Amino acid sequence: MARAARTEDYLDLVETLLQAQLDAIQEIRRIRAAGDDAEFVGRRPAQRRLTRTDMACEVLALAGKPLHVGDICRQVRESFGIPVTRESLASILVREARLGNRIARVGPNVYAIPDKVQA
Repeated sequence: MARAARTEDYLDLVETLLQAQLDAIQEIRRIRAAGDDAEFVGRRPAQRRLTRTDMACEVLALAGKPLHVGDICRQVRESFGIPVTRESLASILVREARLGNRIARVGPNVYAIPDKVQA
């Protein structure tokens, strides 16, 4: 008897899932038939999430001067509310400085935006 109840519960679950999928397909067909594909545009956020590298670059740009990794870490926590450890941020900054893309190492654990290094 218990096995029959579990089987019935499982079948109810599968039926519910299939009905939801069918409803979604019918909605897409309805929108396409109306020629309103624009409804699908913009459902996902256009902005990508900020990475810790992006946050560090923003902190350095706002500072306008080279900062020690500890100061960058503190500013990221205060400005973005993101918990970040000194070690993980140092690893990110070292990698970015080696790539030479957005961050330059100007001293031991001190980083800057390359444009601001000459200033």
